Amino acid sequence: MRLQQTLPRFFVCLFSIALLSGCGGGADLPKLHQLDGTVIHKDKPLSGVIIVFTPLAGGRPSYGNVDENGKFSMAFTNDAAGVAAGENIVTLLEPNPDPDTPPLTPEMKTLFDKYGEGKSSLNITVDTDQDNFELILK
Repeated sequence: MRLQQTLPRFFVCLFSIALLSGCGGGADLPKLHQLDGTVIHKDKPLSGVIIVFTPLAGGRPSYGNVDENGKFSMAFTNDAAGVAAGENIVTLLEPNPDPDTPPLTPEMKTLFDKYGEGKSSLNITVDTDQDNFELILK
């Protein structure tokens, strides 16, 4: 009987600690700028990738899924849109492959070799909100 009384209190305490810790709370967010735009490669929208902006000063990266029209909106967390202000390195990630997805084309392999994680040297300074940003990959 004692365990039945203690267990609910334990979970209430655990839940309270989680709430008080902020669970990604807004007070710790850096200055963010809204960043929406289009990824362009060879004068055409690039699709089917994930774009990542990582602050060079350190800190959490922002992610954006690039849709079939090359459009993306950057997200810092599930609840906060945007990219950390300042200089960011831009990388491309492959989305989780579907078993039915054909292998990468040689052109896409070249892009991931150039702009992939740990390989990219593309730096962009984000200092204003932008809703029509063009990211041109060469």
